[in-house]
Amino acid sequence: MIFDPTYPSPDSLSSGFRVFVSSNTPCNTPASQAPKPPGEQPQLSIITIADTHKVDKDGFHISGGGAWFGTNNPCNKSIKVPEHLAAPGTREIVAILSVISTLPTNISLQLMIKSSVLWKSLTTNLANLEDIDWLDHPNKTLMKSLVASLRK
Repeated sequence: MIFDPTYPSPDSLSSGFRVFVSSNTPCNTPASQAPKPPGEQPQLSIITIADTHKVDKDGFHISGGGAWFGTNNPCNKSIKVPEHLAAPGTREIVAILSVISTLPTNISLQLMIKSSVLWKSLTTNLANLEDIDWLDHPNKTLMKSLVASLRK
């Protein structure tokens, strides 16, 4: 595309606006879980997710998350978030991603999450956020990965 500065200006500001939309029809089908095979009911895992974030004296962000299944449970995890991801909001996401990657896919999860932003992003706001491809979400890449992992 070549910029042409001699392009005529519109008569009014409103006639100068253009809307660019896709001709593809957006998907309005809500997300759903795969049907469960008949037989034994999967066990329920209740996981408490914790996080911490601080900025040290040099201005570096230090973040971490944890997943607690229960006292002396070998699945309990503590995760240090890499510095390039160490920002508010990433800690719980990284902790959940880390722990669900080690669980069987047919297990039911109950996540105890402190962050209201995260649980709203995973529940009431999920369809809208996916429709707009997580536009302006501070943890777009991590959230897309988390939702894909939770749906497995």
